[in-house]
Amino acid sequence: MLSLPVLPEPLDAGGRQPSAQPWGHERSLAAPKVLFLDFDGVLHPLGLTLDPVRTVRGKPVARAAQVSYFCWNAELERLLEGSSVHVVVHSMWRKSRGALALKQCLGPLAHRFAGQTCAKLNKDDSIQQWLVEQGMPVDFRILDDTPTSFVSPALVGRLIRCHSQLGVTEESVSRAVAQWVR
Repeated sequence: MLSLPVLPEPLDAGGRQPSAQPWGHERSLAAPKVLFLDFDGVLHPLGLTLDPVRTVRGKPVARAAQVSYFCWNAELERLLEGSSVHVVVHSMWRKSRGALALKQCLGPLAHRFAGQTCAKLNKDDSIQQWLVEQGMPVDFRILDDTPTSFVSPALVGRLIRCHSQLGVTEESVSRAVAQWVR
């Protein structure tokens, strides 16, 4: 569960401080911002390219490509700089790695790590479950290169789709993230 600060209420007329309420409950403060993060095609290029020379039935064949993993982490951190955005990993990497390994993958984003979604569920269901478990409103966006992973209208409307070979370096993605963070 995301650890959110408890903010004290203002002093009452008698100069006493009423008991503090958790952030997001009965207060008009903005909800915490959470970025659900995929890795492949978002923080580094997807590890496949189309080979125009090799074809099957006239269509190019996908082949493994050299990938510099997490080469765009610093770019995403630059976009989030000065914000209190938390990162929750929903990448398929969550199915084979624990929280510490996922946090280490984030490099300069590691200080923003707030957890991962359930590895037993698909991306759509795991994000919805994570949100319900928070028990409070959360202002969120999803960075992913596979829009077909999401069917829930509540999630589709908050998806920032990345091109799998450009990730967060794509101009429209950078603009969308920067606009949301403001």
